[in-house]
This record gives sequence, C-alpha cells and structure tokens, in this order.
Amino acid sequence: MYNNNAYSHQLSVLEEIRKAIGNKEENHLNLAQIVVIGDQSSGKSSLMHILTGIPFPAKSGITTKCPTIVYTKHIENDTTYKINEILIPFEDLENKITQEQTKILKGGLSWPVDTINVSETPIEIYAEGPKMNDIVLVDLPGIIANGPGKVEVTNMINKYIGQEETLILIVTEGKQDDETAGALELARDVDPDKKRTIRILSKCDFFDSDESKERAILLVNNNSENEYGPHAIISQYGGKDYDLDKETNELKKLEINKYRAGIATLKKRLPKLLAKLIRTNLPNLKIQINSKLKESKNTLEVIGYEEPNASDILYNVSDHLKIHICDLEHKVSDYIYKFYEKLRETKEIITDELIELNYKPNAFKSYFFQGEDAY
Repeated sequence: MYNNNAYSHQLSVLEEIRKAIGNKEENHLNLAQIVVIGDQSSGKSSLMHILTGIPFPAKSGITTKCPTIVYTKHIENDTTYKINEILIPFEDLENKITQEQTKILKGGLSWPVDTINVSETPIEIYAEGPKMNDIVLVDLPGIIANGPGKVEVTNMINKYIGQEETLILIVTEGKQDDETAGALELARDVDPDKKRTIRILSKCDFFDSDESKERAILLVNNNSENEYGPHAIISQYGGKDYDLDKETNELKKLEINKYRAGIATLKKRLPKLLAKLIRTNLPNLKIQINSKLKESKNTLEVIGYEEPNASDILYNVSDHLKIHICDLEHKVSDYIYKFYEKLRETKEIITDELIELNYKPNAFKSYFFQGEDAY
C-alpha cells in the first residue's frame, strides 16, 4: 500500500545514504532509483526537463555526457536548485550543467586538454519547491549507434540498469518499432520478464504511417492493466515547448487509455513504483550495509581506530626496521660481496694510460675525490 509520508521519509533516508557513501567504488551500495535511458534524439532530455523542472542541455549530439542524478523534493518554501551542493539560480542551470560535464570530461583541469567522450563520474542536482515531486531520477547518455563513445555508453547503461534495485524507463519514439530501439535490447538482457521496466512512447504527435500509429496505440492499451505497461507522451507538441492541454487533447484523439497517457499521469505513476521498489529491496540493502560495516570494522582493527601522531609513526617504523635489520643485512651481503669482486677485477682494467687519459685535476674539488669523475 502506497503511503506518501512513509515514501518521502524513505527517499530522504536513501538520499542521506547516497551522500554519505559518495562516489567511491569501494563504498558502492545498490540503492533504489529510476534510470532513464534511450537512443539519441528519442526525447529523453525533454522528458527529464518536464519531470524535474530542470532545463537539461539540448544542443545537437549527446546532450548528457555523464550520469546526472536528480533529486526533487516537495516543500512549501521557495524553489531552490543545487548542483553538487552549490546553490544555482534557475537561469544559470543549463550552462552550469554543461560546465560541470565539461570539467568532468577534462579530468577537472581548467586549461585546454583533449576530453573523453563520456564519463561515469556523476553530476548531482537537488531541486526543492512546491511544484516538485519526491523522486530520484538518473539520466544517462543516449545510446550511440556508431562512433566514439559507443562502447563506453553501453557499458555505463548496463552497469546502472543491471542492478535489481533500478526501475528502468526506456524512452523511444512512438513510431519506432522494437527492432530499431537499441535501449529495448539492453533492457531485455537484464530484465527479460519486464518486472521493472516501463517503456515511454515519446513524440506521439508524429507518426510516419498509420501502421506505426496503430501499433503504438495497441501497445499501450493492450498493456494498460500491467503495472509496468507502456506510457504515451508528447513532450514537445509540434517541436515547441511542453503544453499540457495540447498533449491531453492530442492523446485523447488517439483514444489511448487515460491512465497511460500524458506526463502528468506519468508523474503520479513513478513515485508509487519507486516506493514499491524501495520496500522490496530494503532487506537486501540492510544486508549490503551490514556487510560494509563488518568490512570497515575489520579494516579499523588492522589500521587502528584513531589516527596515529608523527612520533608514533616514526617509532613504529624504527621498531619494524630493528626487527628486520638482521635479515636485511644477510640478504644485502651477497650483493655487497659480488660488488667487491667486481671492484677487484678493475685492477686489470684501470691502467696508468687510462687514468692519464681520463683524469683531469679540479682545484675546486676535494683532492681525495678528484678521481670520482674519471672513475
């Protein structure tokens, strides 16, 4: 049973856990989340913008170049936005996201360098306000059919959607059939029974044939009783900004089930599904956390519970060397004897003629070491 207050609390706890563990691979925990994937130009960024209220970069090519984790929270106070814990004015969000991506792709360097195509280092965006929903969404780079970054993007997507704790949103154009949608194939590999996958049919105001239109309508209506059935949307009617009334009217004309049509309805679906995913995976999360705690305690037993001071470090190093110095002397002795032998062999090599040829007196150097350069 869905309880909004319990769900909001659970989401806040997950957010705190995610902040506490950070981005280090060794601290990784599989947390419940919604991951949005799709082919390039599928309408994924437009959907993310409407779901979160955040203007994602919309230039040509890959608009998302690294994972973007978006937390939105409903509060009655003024709307605020943060990127990596820094407050950002709404009008600067798009540019700031682009700057953060560029910085990540350049390895954090400020001067001109060659950049990689995509990165697994995430950007974290927090948005709070009266028009926000309590939800966490992860936007991943669009699937590349061919060219640089194809393998990296595919591997990144598989890493995220392969987790049982992930609800997968696949964005495909309404006119697109299954065979040409790369995102569908990736999702089928990790969730063949579609127990945590929802297909979002975008751009349902434009079909290239009556056949593709009918196929999309049947796909949604025939699966309307399925909790994870497809959902039809129009995020940019006629290529313009989102218009709720136009979307509603256009989808009504298609006679698509009203509970599986429109972004407003989708906003209501997602929190319930994420809440269910959180409840289902709480036992496994508890096991993961206990395992990490045990591992950390074992490490502390080895390295100590308190940070040692400089004197303790020097004492321990000295003590360690004293214990092992005898073994070290025996091991090094063999090499020293070999060195002695090599020195003795030089009696036959170093002649008066060789010395005269290479030795050059130097008044600025100690007399006893003037043969060093020649040697």
